Amino acid sequence: MSNLGFILGIIVCIAFVLIITAVIIKMGHTDGKKPKYDERQMMARGKGYTYAFYTAVLVAIIPCFLPEEIKVFLGDMLYFTPLLAGILVHITYCVFNNAYLEMNTEPKRWISVFTCIGIANLLIAFANCREGFVENGSLKTGVLNLCMGIIFVIIMLEVLIKSRLDAKEVDDDEESEA
Repeated sequence: MSNLGFILGIIVCIAFVLIITAVIIKMGHTDGKKPKYDERQMMARGKGYTYAFYTAVLVAIIPCFLPEEIKVFLGDMLYFTPLLAGILVHITYCVFNNAYLEMNTEPKRWISVFTCIGIANLLIAFANCREGFVENGSLKTGVLNLCMGIIFVIIMLEVLIKSRLDAKEVDDDEESEA
């Protein structure tokens, strides 16, 4: 009977996450439709995927050269680190090449949603790891939430830096025209 409750709980959680994701996607786009990218953005995103792939491959090779003690300490994070590195490289490249946000996205909504997701991941990480991030000589899986929270914070900082650079560029253009 407890297995049935566990399975039902997982199904309810997955349904909840899917519903929340659909609402976030609907809220993030100004016209409520799917994302729209122009040709320049598509090319930049393709280049970002390429850089992300090669980064993930390089990071995945690193454990081959690590001592066994470090591999044991990293535990499950050993498998997630290449993925997280690739994601961060792709997003960073796309943000700084104006290819991350779709043309029909409301940036303020997008930033607030991503900030909430980052904070939620950080809170989950600290709630799961109150006794520490290491158990039996290796990192707990809760460290993954910590990493995701940090990545979301980095993304928000990148978006804010990029928006400041763009605003400064617009100001400089207006001054040069005057």
